[in-house]
Amino acid sequence: MPHTTPLLILLLALLPTLPAAAAAKPIPAFNTYEAAPFLIAGEQGLVPELVDQLNRLLVGHYRLQLRNLPRARLLQQHLREPAQFDGVVMLLSPGFVGDAQQREYLWSKPLFQDHNVLVMRAEQAPAEADRAWLQGKRLLAVRGQRLRLLDELVKNGQLQREDFNSELQTLQMVAAGRGDLTFMNQLMYRHLSRKPGLGERLAALPVPGGEAGFTRHILVGKHAGELLEPLNAAIDALHCQPEWRTTAARYGFAALPCPAASELSRAPARP
Repeated sequence: MPHTTPLLILLLALLPTLPAAAAAKPIPAFNTYEAAPFLIAGEQGLVPELVDQLNRLLVGHYRLQLRNLPRARLLQQHLREPAQFDGVVMLLSPGFVGDAQQREYLWSKPLFQDHNVLVMRAEQAPAEADRAWLQGKRLLAVRGQRLRLLDELVKNGQLQREDFNSELQTLQMVAAGRGDLTFMNQLMYRHLSRKPGLGERLAALPVPGGEAGFTRHILVGKHAGELLEPLNAAIDALHCQPEWRTTAARYGFAALPCPAASELSRAPARP
């Protein structure tokens, strides 16, 4: 492995030890982000790079098998019965799937910090998009997306919601004046708004009520619970990898620090 440091050697030593002949156990790894920078041309982007780098750290033990599908389909087809889910989902936050108390699923160590933005036409953007401004507006959202404040306003009839298939579609609709606002994570907005005819017509503001920031993790189904400790050990090692820091710089987020020895996850051997 290139640029292996003494600390990284220690991190990798904490991964479970399996016989050399043992086959890596395949684990379905779902990705619900179908736009840049998470997924580019179906095979490239942040999520494929993350899966590839984790697989190199899990080699001989487990192998994440990337599967791309919309959030609504994930919820309907795979997370309908949380206790039976035997895969992982990349780069989620517990609140995204109604698991703020982290009881339904297992959650990996953090990968990086992110935040959501509200997006509206530039000429309609207020100084602050507070609850009062949101009332009576028409929200364009992607099926399966959740945000507590907006969900509450929709439930109370104070905000109209219409669902679409992709974030790009909602941005195009808002830019064309066919809706008042949409929301998405800032990484996706930064990349999608570079498309001609979008960036100069749109404005992005923080989500009100302290809901903007969140931490991205990997959701681990309880039926795949044996993966959690090896995965956390791999994430510790990932944070020390120059390749991961290059990925972070490429896509515009801050990599977390390489952990100290006292913070490392110790993964037991898989029987």
